[in-house]
Amino acid sequence: HLDRGPVVLFVSRLHPRNRLDLLFEAMVVLADEYPDLRTVVIGDGTDEKQRLLALVKELGLGDKVRFEDAIFDEDELAPWFMSADVLVYPAMVGLTAIHAFGYGVPVVANSSPTANGPEWAAIRHGENGLLFSDGESGELADALRTIFADAALRERMSNEAMRTVQRQYSLEAMVRGFEEAIRHGASQTREPTPRPEPGSSEGDGD
Repeated sequence: HLDRGPVVLFVSRLHPRNRLDLLFEAMVVLADEYPDLRTVVIGDGTDEKQRLLALVKELGLGDKVRFEDAIFDEDELAPWFMSADVLVYPAMVGLTAIHAFGYGVPVVANSSPTANGPEWAAIRHGENGLLFSDGESGELADALRTIFADAALRERMSNEAMRTVQRQYSLEAMVRGFEEAIRHGASQTREPTPRPEPGSSEGDGD
């Protein structure tokens, strides 16, 4: 039942620090505008999953949120990414952002560098994703609305997401980075200072 959409995806181990509650609150805001909106949550975490299931019920989201167990096989995971319009990671985004970019899926995350992993730096607001103020579910809803309502923007972000991976995170890019680091290190190597020959008076203070 993901053929109508829009479809939001979250992929990671379930943990309170990821703030999925913000995503569900944003869905409530958007429910009337997008009656076919669906969110797919893929990941394990028994206690957190139970809390989130209760929250979904409390917010009246019903079948709008679909929970799937963790998937580690890429062939099985790929169809979920390819069905998604956007990946949302409300807090502590990490490698999942790069994973999504590889499928051309834009990423929505919060704008605080300290509330995310280092991979957050790959998200460029308005180019391959959108950022919202940390903890603000209303701004998250606005970001999603922007992506859902503008097909041309969504396509540009999708293309830029793939280019981001190709330029910065492909195997070729990593090899280039290693080569550049090695060349830079070699260029900074200094000749060792000659040591005094045994019996030399150098350094005797004469």
